[in-house]
Amino acid sequence: MKLAWTHANEPGRQALSSAMMSYWAQFAYTGDPGRGRDGSLPPWSAWAEPTPFIVLDTPAGGGIRMAGDTLTKAKIVSAIESDARLPTPRAKCKRFRELALYSRYYTRAEYEQACAQYPIDAFPWPE
Repeated sequence: MKLAWTHANEPGRQALSSAMMSYWAQFAYTGDPGRGRDGSLPPWSAWAEPTPFIVLDTPAGGGIRMAGDTLTKAKIVSAIESDARLPTPRAKCKRFRELALYSRYYTRAEYEQACAQYPIDAFPWPE
């Protein structure tokens, strides 16, 4: 299991926290998050095509940026199916199992259709 909160990623988490507080402080002060309180952050623009939302991420995760490419179930499934780091059906099914258990958009029925050879409740599966 990969931990989300580690000592190694603490600087990135703290930088993201500071950026978010700066945006909120600027928004409270002016009604517009803009570039944060000190003006040093990427601009948080008003909703507009083709970049209608901001992604608040750590530097290691791509940083703060305006984006427009929404993530859909079809894109996630396609990404898992084509990911070279998941070379076996077992590896792919482990990710699909996580989706089925921890998201509301990928169901157990969808999992069972894609990964019948790896029963969801029989995890961890024998080698």
